[in-house]
Amino acid sequence: MKHMQWRGLTRAGRLWPLAAVSAAAALTLAACGGGSSGGTSGDNSGPSGAMQVRLVDGPAMDYTNVWITVKEVWVHKLDTADASSSGWAKLTLPAPVTLDLNQLSNGAMSGVLGSLNLPVGTYRQIRLVLAGSDDALTSSAQAQSPALQYNDQVNYVDAFGQPQVAPLEIAQATQGIALVGTFNVTAGGTLNLAVEFDIGDDIVRFKHDGLDAFTMTPVLRYYDLDQSGAIVGKIDKIACGTLPANPCGAFVVKAEELSADASYHRVARWTSVRPDGSFTLFPVPAGAGKTYDLMLRGRNAQTMIVRNVPVTSGTMPGSSPTSVSFSALQMSSAPEFTVNWATPSDPTSVYTQFYQTVGGGVPYEIRTNVMNPFTGRFLDDYPLTDGTVRVGNYVAGGDPVFGAFTPAEGPGGYRAVVSGWGIARADAGIVSNGGAGVTVQMPTPVLQPAARVAALGSIGGSIVQNTAARFDRGFLVVMRGGAIVNTQDISALLQSNGGTGGSYSIGGLPAGSGVQPLGSNGNGVGIYYAYLRVWNSAHPLLTTRLVPMPGMANLDTTSSATLNVTLP
Repeated sequence: MKHMQWRGLTRAGRLWPLAAVSAAAALTLAACGGGSSGGTSGDNSGPSGAMQVRLVDGPAMDYTNVWITVKEVWVHKLDTADASSSGWAKLTLPAPVTLDLNQLSNGAMSGVLGSLNLPVGTYRQIRLVLAGSDDALTSSAQAQSPALQYNDQVNYVDAFGQPQVAPLEIAQATQGIALVGTFNVTAGGTLNLAVEFDIGDDIVRFKHDGLDAFTMTPVLRYYDLDQSGAIVGKIDKIACGTLPANPCGAFVVKAEELSADASYHRVARWTSVRPDGSFTLFPVPAGAGKTYDLMLRGRNAQTMIVRNVPVTSGTMPGSSPTSVSFSALQMSSAPEFTVNWATPSDPTSVYTQFYQTVGGGVPYEIRTNVMNPFTGRFLDDYPLTDGTVRVGNYVAGGDPVFGAFTPAEGPGGYRAVVSGWGIARADAGIVSNGGAGVTVQMPTPVLQPAARVAALGSIGGSIVQNTAARFDRGFLVVMRGGAIVNTQDISALLQSNGGTGGSYSIGGLPAGSGVQPLGSNGNGVGIYYAYLRVWNSAHPLLTTRLVPMPGMANLDTTSSATLNVTLP
């Protein structure tokens, strides 16, 4: 059993561990298990190849900087292995690497985090282990200019236009953030991977007794750089960017392709548009005859779609990329309206996609937003563009000719769909403009398990305070693979029984059964960890603690499990 680590806030507002933690700094590659950081096991005498890992990112226009600090890279042959399983190949970086994810969009990427020499074979899971925002400040975080206050940090501008700094909460960072895929290592070869943090969707701002706070709900993706290409383009926003009221801005572009069942378009890669109107999509998965439909949108701007844009494997941002058009694409203004959810979702940490169908085709994903995991709704009312959509076809060496289409969902209409890991896609119906100044309240769909999931299970147990009423506010947070799955407000529980706590039960957790176990071999995919985010309402900034619950809950073959914790 792992030791519980208490974490709190100093008077300066910095998250610190109450016990010092030391870490090895030597470069270590180990095929080992159970958290070992050195030594080797298994047969490594056969043929081998290399895996190199870099980081890229999607757009994050809401934040000035988003810093993370990477300590280790783990690789495993099973997608079902959890952090405590044996068989991990672990690379401990010579020194932690601190990166601003905001600088890794528009074709930019980090240097090689590490090169792992691995036995030939197929690997199905990578984990990135970050230094916790509450760990002692690493030398790499201190080396930034200006020096960071936290290993994982968000720099942003508040509602009053003032620059602010806040920790990016990485709870149970030692478990790593999981990425599942198929990674083939060949004899003498090098597999070049770019792992994407999509902080535009995965960084979540929430309110903590009126204060801004940030957490991460990462869904990592990866790209084989040897099988990728580049797409570039430029927009002209003068026509709508200089409007005296509500000028357009915050433009993004998404390369979309058909889903596996061809029922909707999914995003393969997206990025923000630079201040000068240019954009670069790289890396984009490429292959013979591969094309994408590009969706461009912005605040107070008419949505635009360019169909059938080709991408060629081996092209780079500065070397023969596909250019979307000869001239800059002219953006036009459009009105907006706002939406939110009438009631919280369960589980809370899910995504909402807003789709539009134009020209008799398949629905395009226009906007995506993650629910606030502590409320199950959007933190702020969410804007959608009203009006028609402009659609044109790619012309090699020329410009698309656009036509205006009213979506099949109606004028300015969208189909809202809720999705998440282990959750069946839930159609929440069509939403459209409710009138000036009206935020449309969407009916929240009942979420059901996905086809491969036997049921939505639960974790129960007790939360006890040895010091009565030390904490009177808090949330229980359940995680899987480093990402939040569901949360529960435990404030009433902490105040019960004279402030000593009591019993809880939290549901909405994808689970397996003996007949239908989770994962490819029924081992590990349903492993959940939990922590408490607790504070005292009299001094919320100074008393906040992130408290890991001991042990783990295994819902691979059952719909219920138990976790208990005692707060001193």
